[in-house]
Amino acid sequence: MLKRSLSLVHLVSFVMSMMIGSGVFYLGAYVLYVSDTSILLSLIAWALAGVFSLLLALNYVELGMMFPRSGGTYVFLKEAYSQRLASIFGYTGFLLSGSGSIAALALAFANLVKQVNPTLTTPSTLLASILIITLTGLAMKNITQNAWVSLLITGAKVLGLGVVIVAGLSMGDVPLTMSLPSSWTWSGLISMLAFASIVSLWAYEGWANLFSLGDEMSDNPKVVLWAILLGIGGVTLLYVLFHLAIYRSVPLLTLLENLGAGNLYFATLSMESLFGSVGAWFMNILMIVSIVGTLHAIIVIFPRVYYAMAQDGQFLKAAKEVNEQASPYKATLLSMVMSMLLVFTFSLIELTSFVVLQGLIYSALVILGLIILRIKKPDLPRPYKVFLYPITPIVSIIFLGYFIYNTYLNDPRSALLGLILPIGLWISLWWLGRKQKQANLNCLLSSRQKN
Repeated sequence: MLKRSLSLVHLVSFVMSMMIGSGVFYLGAYVLYVSDTSILLSLIAWALAGVFSLLLALNYVELGMMFPRSGGTYVFLKEAYSQRLASIFGYTGFLLSGSGSIAALALAFANLVKQVNPTLTTPSTLLASILIITLTGLAMKNITQNAWVSLLITGAKVLGLGVVIVAGLSMGDVPLTMSLPSSWTWSGLISMLAFASIVSLWAYEGWANLFSLGDEMSDNPKVVLWAILLGIGGVTLLYVLFHLAIYRSVPLLTLLENLGAGNLYFATLSMESLFGSVGAWFMNILMIVSIVGTLHAIIVIFPRVYYAMAQDGQFLKAAKEVNEQASPYKATLLSMVMSMLLVFTFSLIELTSFVVLQGLIYSALVILGLIILRIKKPDLPRPYKVFLYPITPIVSIIFLGYFIYNTYLNDPRSALLGLILPIGLWISLWWLGRKQKQANLNCLLSSRQKN
């Protein structure tokens, strides 16, 4: 049995650790570009993305408090739609999106390590595999130990971002020009701001995985709500100040020149301008720590979905086994094997494209499921109800729909490939279900004939 042993502090650390990965360090360049090089618009976009993430998360809190069980999205889809759709989500996560996230982050870690030490000849795939194996061993310890590890790494991330913020704001002397693009119109401004917010939203992903810890976190809605508010709110504040510090320490023209040359790591430019090569080294270490922290959190959390599936008879029976540390260790080992297989099969860019689309689609289905459950099962206990219902979930779905459409426009090949697996799984599960029904019918007829 899994144990409810995670406190508010633990939950906040998991939320922040899953969100602060690699995205914040390079997405600022894209956000500035799509904001028509307006510092003001880019900062507003980072803030809006945080507000929208919080809006999405409040929908999940209602569902998480209704069904405080391991699995998160898997459980929500099962309750709102069907076991088949929930199983498709679980298998998609195991075969592609969840394991793909682990593989992609491990490969990003390996690439950064080789960047810090160019003389290192170890293949990136081997470095990535070693990291996955190491963190898997840690993930099979009890959840409280892993929560403290997450808290330690999250503290290091926040401290590192804080150093960049304080140094940039206090030592930087670049005048900030807070103006709109010269030829702006209201319609153009709104469109530009929406697109910039979408770009920055990539750096806010990860918080939804918290609800996969349903059997181990508090079933008190106030604790979970505060974990979401403090986690996402804290990350939003850090992101806005982080980019403000960059703009304060590096001239806009220099940033644009580097963007044109393909150098997207503006924070490295900032620290390098203030502290020289030591600053650049510091940023590389901070990025490595951030990736390791996020990777540790998802290696701990993703197997809880496979554990929940096994409990329902929808996954390998071994995945529901729990060790003396109250950890679903066999589900964690299966996740490790699948992730390492993807490390040696796909590139970092391919994995990222697949993972992103899957996350968007299932998020939209979960929030639509909230509305469905309000209609189908109005009498179910709801310890927390999302505010401004139905406006909040409807706005969330519209925004996610636009995000999915934009993802398809930017990378239709990867988007279509990312849809093939869920469709294939749906057909396979339908066929298996039909075969099982036929077998049951034949068994029943045979029994009656004998009688």
